[in-house]
Amino acid sequence: DLQNQYQNEDIVATISISGTPIEGIIAQAENNSYYLNHNVYKKRDYKGSLFMDYRIDALDSKKLVVYGHMSYSNATPFAHLKNYLDEDYFNQHQELIFTTEEGVSTYKIFGIAVYSSDYDYMNVSFNNKGEYLNNLNRYIERTRFYDGYTFTGDEETIFLQTCYPHQKGSYIVVGARKI
Repeated sequence: DLQNQYQNEDIVATISISGTPIEGIIAQAENNSYYLNHNVYKKRDYKGSLFMDYRIDALDSKKLVVYGHMSYSNATPFAHLKNYLDEDYFNQHQELIFTTEEGVSTYKIFGIAVYSSDYDYMNVSFNNKGEYLNNLNRYIERTRFYDGYTFTGDEETIFLQTCYPHQKGSYIVVGARKI
C-alpha cells in the first residue's frame, strides 16, 4: 500500500485523469499548509504535494477538494490543469480516476472555472442538501466551460485547485462528479 511504500500515514488517495499527464499521490495533513512545501516523503520541497483539504474525510465526504501547485515547467501534476482552459481539451479529457484504500472511483469532469475572489468552492460543510446544491450552482455560474449536467444535490464531487498563472491570487478550479 502507498502509506507503507512512502512511509507516510498521511497518504489518502491517488488521482489520474485519462489521456493527460495529470496523476499523483494525495496526502492530507492536519492543516492546509504543510504539503504546500513538503513532498509525500515529508521532505521540504518547494513543489509541495497534491493534498486534500484537512477538513474532509476522503472516505466519507460528499465533496472533496484537492490542492496542488502550478509550475511553468510542468514539474507538478496540477500544472496541466491549465490545459482545461481550452474547450477542446476540456471536452476530450473528462475521465478522472480517484483511488482510496476502499477502491477505485470514476468521476466525470463537468466544469472549469477561474476564481480571483469569493472562494466559495472551498466550502466543504453543508447543513443540508439545499446548501450543497447552492454551492454547486454557484460554481457552475462561474465556469468557463460546463458540460450541462443538472445536479440534484445527491452527487459526490471532487474539485481540483491550482494557481492561475495569469493573475496573482487567482485559481483554476476543475470540478468533477462521481459516475
